[in-house]
Amino acid sequence: MNQPSLHSPNPVVRLYRESPRYLHITPALEFACWGVVLLVPLLRLVNGPAVTNDQFVVQVALFTLTICGALGLRIYNWRTSQEGTGDP
Repeated sequence: MNQPSLHSPNPVVRLYRESPRYLHITPALEFACWGVVLLVPLLRLVNGPAVTNDQFVVQVALFTLTICGALGLRIYNWRTSQEGTGDP
């Protein structure tokens, strides 16, 4: 199969090959998740407690999803970094 080269005149092929991959942006995504986890108590202090049950459910759900995302990305980043070093 003939693969186009990196220096292909086709701009779509160049854009695809030069675009960031998921592996390259996962550290930034993990940092964003941990940043949200750290900002939630500050926002809770500034905004006060939830007024209705719906607000409380949304706040807890977003916080839980953010923690799960941060932990999942931490595990993913740790495992992919271990694969590159040859450690067991």
